Amino acid sequence: MPILLDLTAQGENLAATSTDLLRSFPRIYPASKLFDWYLELGLEAKSPRTKAETLTLCGELLRRQGLTVCSNPASALPRFATHILSSVSSIRNAALTVLQQVTYSYLSLSLSLSLSLSLSLSLIVKNYK
Repeated sequence: MPILLDLTAQGENLAATSTDLLRSFPRIYPASKLFDWYLELGLEAKSPRTKAETLTLCGELLRRQGLTVCSNPASALPRFATHILSSVSSIRNAALTVLQQVTYSYLSLSLSLSLSLSLSLSLIVKNYK
């Protein structure tokens, strides 16, 4: 499995294939173990593309399964938050998306409130830089 995360940083065709494989894993492997694995290996990668893809995969797991996939939200959510200040825009946007999905699912926000919250969060990040 670790090699698949490394392959997301390679060429377009190889990255697309490995990403499709990683997205199919929750069908055959417990989502909570995958989530922990993504946190351990994917967010520690050197490649920005791998980090962004890992954040996206974590966001998809959180959107589908909720916070139940996260064995320890108190330690996982701050790890996502550290990537908001990344200099790479794909990592920053993926981290914002993950935190927005967690917030929306946890607070059960309506669509209009969620849109205004996402706009506010993106403005805060832009002004902080």
